[in-house]
Parts: sequence; structure tokens; C-alpha cells
Amino acid sequence: MTLKNTRKIEIKILGMTCAGCVATLEKALNSLNSVLDVWANLDSESILIEYDFARIKYYDLEKAIRETGYQTINEKVIIRVGEMTCASCVKTIEESLLKLEGIVKANVDLAGEKVQVVYNPDLISPIIMKKTIEESGYKFLGREGEETEDLVEVIREKDLKIKRRLIIIMITSDW
Repeated sequence: MTLKNTRKIEIKILGMTCAGCVATLEKALNSLNSVLDVWANLDSESILIEYDFARIKYYDLEKAIRETGYQTINEKVIIRVGEMTCASCVKTIEESLLKLEGIVKANVDLAGEKVQVVYNPDLISPIIMKKTIEESGYKFLGREGEETEDLVEVIREKDLKIKRRLIIIMITSDW
């Protein structure tokens, strides 16, 4: 195994309160192929895992933790997405995001024009999510709660201007 394939990540654990919890989690994670080492920190309720990321994914590590009865603490972001029109758009965005290492869930709300993403911030950032959404052919309209210009309104206003011009052209050409 080469050094370039190893990664260390910290995962916050909900409910890890005693030495028995530490032993259970360490045993479960060490039993996975491609996990090189596990260090549990009872004070911070977290686990540091060194693993071969070419052979095992974050999702598999998190699954092993859940199967022992514990929960991981991840971050959540809601991203506004434009130009989605159908169920195929939803599937494309969800599948694109779920391919990224560190994303646990991606749920698209077509009507609300947004996607809720649960992720480990040690492995991925919203900037990479933005790039993935745009490379999938959709417009990144910002994160919900950001104090930026409302891109949704700007795009809608541009669209309305184009439609108004087309209506004017159609009306004047008929007369």
C-alpha cells in the first residue's frame, strides 16, 4: 500500500461515553479491510481513523459505526439549485453528489429548488459541491442562509426581461 492512498479523518461520535464504547468502536472499525489504525478520544467524543481511501469509502466507515449502535455527527448544508425541471434532474444531482467522498446524504427538493446535503467537513466542502452541481449542468444559486445577493431573483428577473422583449416583438410584428 502506498502512502498516497492513506487518509486520516476525524469523525465525531454521538453517545461514546465510556471505555467500553471506545473498545466496541475500535474493534468494529479495525475489523474492516483497509482500515490501518483507529484512535478514539473519549474527551472529544471522536475517532481518528487512518484508512486506504482507494479501497474503502467514508460511507463504509460511517456504516460500521452506525451498526455498532452509535451515530456520527456530520454537517448539513442546504444548497439552492436552478434549472431543475424533472425527476431526471433530481436523480442526476443526487447521484453526482453521492459519488463525492464524504457525502452521506443528498436529498433534492425539486419544487423548492434546493438540495440538502449531509457531509463530513474533513473530507469535502460546499465549494466542491458547487463545482459538481455546475458540472452536472445546473446553476448553483448559493447556500441557504447566505447573506449574498439573491441569485434566484436575479435569474428570474433576467428571464422575465427576455420574455417581455419576445412578447413586444411578437405584438409589434403582427400589427
